[in-house]
Amino acid sequence: MPLSTELEKITTSGKRKKIDLDQLSEITDVFVRNNIRVLQIHRFADGEFNHLKRLERWAELPLGARVADLGCGVGEVARTFKYLRPDLSFCLVNISEAQLLYADPTMQQYPCSFLDVPEPDESFDAVIFCFSIGHEDQDKAMAEAHRLLKTGGVLFIYDMVRKSGDNETMRDVSYTVWPRSHMESVAVGFDLDYYMEPSDDGSYGEETLGDDYHKVFNGTVPAIWRFIRN
Repeated sequence: MPLSTELEKITTSGKRKKIDLDQLSEITDVFVRNNIRVLQIHRFADGEFNHLKRLERWAELPLGARVADLGCGVGEVARTFKYLRPDLSFCLVNISEAQLLYADPTMQQYPCSFLDVPEPDESFDAVIFCFSIGHEDQDKAMAEAHRLLKTGGVLFIYDMVRKSGDNETMRDVSYTVWPRSHMESVAVGFDLDYYMEPSDDGSYGEETLGDDYHKVFNGTVPAIWRFIRN
């Protein structure tokens, strides 16, 4: 059965408007069964490893950093970053215990909301949100990242910005995407190091989600931010 068909059967079952944790577990199982562990809709290079290698380079994480991966999915970003950068250590945060079952068990894990991470203030050298921040209120997420980071720490965000339309098409995936100005307006206590909109031709999204790719992600483009906590 094509991947897009499997996903459609899950997301259209019942009358739910948002993905609950049971539904998220089902969707994750479909992706992993299809050898997809990077739960992101864009690809900036061929293959998951090369895609993540590019993200790692853009993140420019500090040497020896302790990194909080907030909304870590199945932990593949952290696993690959650690492979590329053995000096890094990771703390995985995900409200979905089912997704954490696929993650590296040697990494510290918190099965909780990334709005309330059970760590003291200024515990991390870096925080990353890779295609996750839109699951919660961005202002609250940025405030928690600021609390967790040491002064001078790095906040790396890979997400999307909205160029047109609204978030109605994303209600079934429980996600919100705002214009660039909104994200930067809620980055209180951060200095913007750089911003970019990396090129993605949409072919991976089309292959994975079929016609739903354009329906759900219409009006959005991928975006990268790197902030420094002040």
